[in-house]
Amino acid sequence: EYAIKTDNNNNNSTQSNRQRKKSVYLEDLENLNVDDITLQKKRRYNHIVKDYSILSDIDYYVNNLLSEIKLMTLAIIDKDKESVEEHLDYIENEYLINFDELYIPLLKDYSNMEASKNPIISYGGNESELIYLNGFELVKKIEYYGYQIVGTSYEEWVQKVDNGEDLLKNDVLRFIIIIH
Repeated sequence: EYAIKTDNNNNNSTQSNRQRKKSVYLEDLENLNVDDITLQKKRRYNHIVKDYSILSDIDYYVNNLLSEIKLMTLAIIDKDKESVEEHLDYIENEYLINFDELYIPLLKDYSNMEASKNPIISYGGNESELIYLNGFELVKKIEYYGYQIVGTSYEEWVQKVDNGEDLLKNDVLRFIIIIH
């Protein structure tokens, strides 16, 4: 009996120790969860503030990109090579890089949002159509056209002008000029 009582006492003692350890563990876990939740909330808040501060500049960058493209178009018409190359370099290295690194990754989270109720005009060939885009789609389209513009060399632009092409009727440039 004594041995059995000792075993029972050991079992009870062991169970009691386990329960105590489990209780301490659960308390630590609860405290950890509260701290983790608080930390997660702080991180989320800081992330939202950072995203907001980045996105708050998007209008500035889109507007300036469109202005640069207009100025570049005028420089092409004037056949001012130095100015055109300066604009092309600035468009690529100042604006399009920011689109790639800052805006597109943030806006990608909103790519499934419904399109704007305000249409924009899109040109293709000799036809135009009203299209409805959300913010992500619009910025991607502007970025795509921006890369088409900087991917065309000064010589190619001048050749288009020399061949009698009206740059203001170029689908890409026309889209950019109209939305600006």
